[in-house]
Amino acid sequence: MALRISEIVHQFRPDLTSYESLYKHLHSNPELSFQEHETSAKIQLDLQQHDLLRIQSNVGRTGVIAVLENGCGPTVLLRADIDALPVEEKTDLPYASKKRMNNLEGIEKPVMHVSIPTLFVNRKLTFPTRHADTTCTLQLSLPLPTSSSKLDITGVEH
Repeated sequence: MALRISEIVHQFRPDLTSYESLYKHLHSNPELSFQEHETSAKIQLDLQQHDLLRIQSNVGRTGVIAVLENGCGPTVLLRADIDALPVEEKTDLPYASKKRMNNLEGIEKPVMHVSIPTLFVNRKLTFPTRHADTTCTLQLSLPLPTSSSKLDITGVEH
């Protein structure tokens, strides 16, 4: 009997309970592009709990890159946007964004996240690579530096 996709997802879904407060914080405190200073700092603080990672901040202004090396081998890049959109959130969630901030032109806008990068920083999804039978480098990029930047696979901007 073939498994339904929901059964497969349920079978491999990690417990994300420990990330609920981070998720709610990021959801209720979004920041517009190139202004994600608090978001970036919060993500970096979470990633710094792991001695296995080499972390670089302020990449492309507010980006964070974390590199997990596991010997020689291919490099896998995981990327997530951390900026919010200038859109008013109209949900009844207790942690809904009510935030407003000035965009780069100085015009005040409502702000909300369309997706939250919490899952991206989840050690339970990314750190098993460290113990895998294969060797590789896992590079987490929040977000990828601007196109004018040159980035090598070690996460060091040139």
